[in-house]
Amino acid sequence: MIEAVVGEIARRNEDLGSAERIATPSPMTIHRRIAEHPFYRTLRLRIGKRAADQMMKPLKVAPEATRPLETIIIDHTKIDDWMLFEDQTSLPCGGRPG
Repeated sequence: MIEAVVGEIARRNEDLGSAERIATPSPMTIHRRIAEHPFYRTLRLRIGKRAADQMMKPLKVAPEATRPLETIIIDHTKIDDWMLFEDQTSLPCGGRPG
C-alpha cells in the first residue's frame, strides 16, 4: 500500500511545476492515515486485519478474462429513465430494470 501511495505522488509530481510539487510523506505517516480511514477500519473489524490488508492491496495488473462470462460486473442501481422492450413484439415490457 505504501509503495502505491509513493508512486502516485511521484506520478502527480511529474505533471506539476517545482513550486507546486507534493512532498512525499514518511511510510509511517502513510500507514497511520490508511489505518485511520473509516473504510479500512470497518473492514478490519469485520474480516480481520490480514484479510483487510489483502483486500485493500492495490492490483499490479487488471484482471483479464480469457473466456466469455469469466468476468461479470453487476450494478444494482435502479434507473427510472430506461424502458425494456420484448424482442419478438417490440412492445414495452413494463417496469424498470431490476
